[in-house]
Amino acid sequence: MNGRTYGVAVIGAGDRGTAYARAWSRVHQVRLVSVCDLIPERRYRLQALFGFQWSTADYREAIRRDEVDIVTVCVPAALHVEIGRFALELGKHVLMEKPMALSLAEATAVTEMAAHRGLKLGLGFQYRYISTFRKVKKALDAGWLGSPTFVQFADIRQIRAHKPAMHDLKAGNGGPIVDMCCHFTDLMRWYFGTDPVRVMAVNRIFAQCRPELMSISMKAPDTSAIIIEYMGGHTGQILLCWGLPPGIVGTLDHRILGPQGILTVGQDGIVSVLLEDGERVTITLDSEEEEKGLDNIDVEQSTYSVVLDFLAAIEENRQPRTGGLDGQIALATSLAALKSGRLGQVVTIEEIMCERPTAADFA
Repeated sequence: MNGRTYGVAVIGAGDRGTAYARAWSRVHQVRLVSVCDLIPERRYRLQALFGFQWSTADYREAIRRDEVDIVTVCVPAALHVEIGRFALELGKHVLMEKPMALSLAEATAVTEMAAHRGLKLGLGFQYRYISTFRKVKKALDAGWLGSPTFVQFADIRQIRAHKPAMHDLKAGNGGPIVDMCCHFTDLMRWYFGTDPVRVMAVNRIFAQCRPELMSISMKAPDTSAIIIEYMGGHTGQILLCWGLPPGIVGTLDHRILGPQGILTVGQDGIVSVLLEDGERVTITLDSEEEEKGLDNIDVEQSTYSVVLDFLAAIEENRQPRTGGLDGQIALATSLAALKSGRLGQVVTIEEIMCERPTAADFA
């Protein structure tokens, strides 16, 4: 680190805005300049909690301040690019929470804009920094399972009644196929070291008539079974459901199959590989990874690793570990799943990249 102090603006004072504000507050080279949220109580709370100098309901006012060098965007995905472009126009670096956008055309444009202006654009794929998933990556890199591999994720939850924007296909976060699937597809792309090729999905809306979501005019599919083929013969399978009735406790399951064995991830974060003749290997991180702060146990802790990497990318003039291209590919995969479910056929990533659609195109 070069010793310079960087001013930070956080746009959006909800759960993720709070997590990023907390993470930035731990970085000694950072000064928290401005926080923005349309809800006064939320922005005043963050201002008091972390010592922001200014609070406002206008993101333009928050970003325009001369002291701001880095803008962290934590609003619904439908607004990410609008705010990101405004910040880039003023010469600010931008760290966006995922998903990148609801429109691939917009995601592509903001990525190109950042590159053209020589500014950093980062995406908050925090899962890459969580120790559980780093153990999985370590096992795959070591070749314990052989190749090709089949990766399975299952994310089962009740409706997100306290965050209805999560179910909004047009003006919110695009539903779990966009909002959550991007974590899983980014992890798989990182695991395999290859890009997705084609997608097949079956999509449903379990919560179509739930009274908690009646204000949403264009509900996103909340339940989906997705198969993704990656280069190299690797395959991903995702079962998503955010449409169950309130009160049902959700689960997150993760396992991987290969010609030489099966990798399982326990609810306690223990990652183990079961091999021939019943031999079991437990995967651990080494001391160097722990010293680098890559032993995070949850999303909250891993957010700190995200902001540290983003700041290092600025100072070292390199790309963040997860940047605009990663966000585009994750979004394209989600859009391919939406299109596949709509048409009932296989959809290639190449055609999505050419069409550059919006999530609402597949309502």
